[in-house]
Amino acid sequence: MPADSRSSKNLSMLWESLPNFAGSLDHESSRLPISYLELSRPTGKYIARIWLSAVNFFFKKGFIRVVGNTCVPGLLWPELSPINGMKQFEKSASACGALVVNVKNHLPYRDAVSFVAEPYMVFKVRPEWNNLGDALQAMSSKYRVRNQKVLKSTPDLEWRELQDLPTAEWLSTCGLFLQRTLSERTVAMTGNLNELLWQYHRILKDDFKVRGYYLNQNLVGFVSYVIEGSEWHAMHMGLDPTVAESQPLYQRIFLDLIDSAVASGAQRLYMGRTATEIKSSMGAEAIDNQFLVFVKYPWLRFLTRLYQRWIYQSPPYTLRRPFK
Repeated sequence: MPADSRSSKNLSMLWESLPNFAGSLDHESSRLPISYLELSRPTGKYIARIWLSAVNFFFKKGFIRVVGNTCVPGLLWPELSPINGMKQFEKSASACGALVVNVKNHLPYRDAVSFVAEPYMVFKVRPEWNNLGDALQAMSSKYRVRNQKVLKSTPDLEWRELQDLPTAEWLSTCGLFLQRTLSERTVAMTGNLNELLWQYHRILKDDFKVRGYYLNQNLVGFVSYVIEGSEWHAMHMGLDPTVAESQPLYQRIFLDLIDSAVASGAQRLYMGRTATEIKSSMGAEAIDNQFLVFVKYPWLRFLTRLYQRWIYQSPPYTLRRPFK
């Protein structure tokens, strides 16, 4: 079986193995996985908390569904028609009143209310680079010094690949770190994070890597990533909060990933959303990113648009441009 076909089959199996999997959806000539979503720890103004609680109710009832899955970020970017609205999903959308879709642009879409999100960050590897040192040399002195300082200030940190070790040695600790990382997020990934990491490990096999970071022989953080041909996708990260507060563990992890991706011949390293300024300081570029809420009923679309206009606030961010 060709590598691309094997990868596609494994990703399909991964979608189906997740606890919030809700089947599939017809979209023109393709079928897209869909899932249930749960919001947790809603914060902000009182009216926003009420609104999010109401949305959570509809999510749990299946009235609102998500194309893709929040447990698999960045691996599915549907190509949708801006003018066909809900009709492009054919009869599959009749069972729900709203669909949430993440797309890589800021275009307007018929029947949809758009919520601009933080950009998705990607590090693009230049052909002449062989390692992180080459990438740093291509930066202006300000950012080169800043990133070199991260490396010099973390000499006692070392990383090891964990996926080939017995899961008893790393799975529960990584699950705990991930739980702490996600505890303040509004979108709940899944209740059993150990099971989530295990399903990635079991299904994707050699295409799923788990890199653990050690300080004085103690596991203090991890990052997981998926290799899809010439592209690497950072997926999950969890850190010991005490260590993360005392040294730049987060930045060190991503700099090491960049180094490994460049050395392996990868063309792109997808670094996910959040921490936009930090990632751009390391050379990542922004991809426009928005969440579309396709709403079947005009009255509900009107209410959703009111929330988007008067309550929702797009997270602020700053982009840096380190390369000369």
